[in-house]
Amino acid sequence: MGVHRRGEINRNTHSRARIAALIAVVGLVCPLLRLVAQVVSLDPARMPAIGTVDERFQSHNIEVVGIIGG
Repeated sequence: MGVHRRGEINRNTHSRARIAALIAVVGLVCPLLRLVAQVVSLDPARMPAIGTVDERFQSHNIEVVGIIGG
């Protein structure tokens, strides 16, 4: 190891401290998010209809290949 200037050591120490703090925060937050998360299940068959769409407004997907004859 070579001779380090004082500023380099401080910067290195601060960088390591920031990384350690980030790892600690992530380690604490991830388990808490699992506790807060809820499983929601939806059954579309049981949902009430809120409207209808007339047949005239049904669309057809036209691909570019169909237009150019591919």
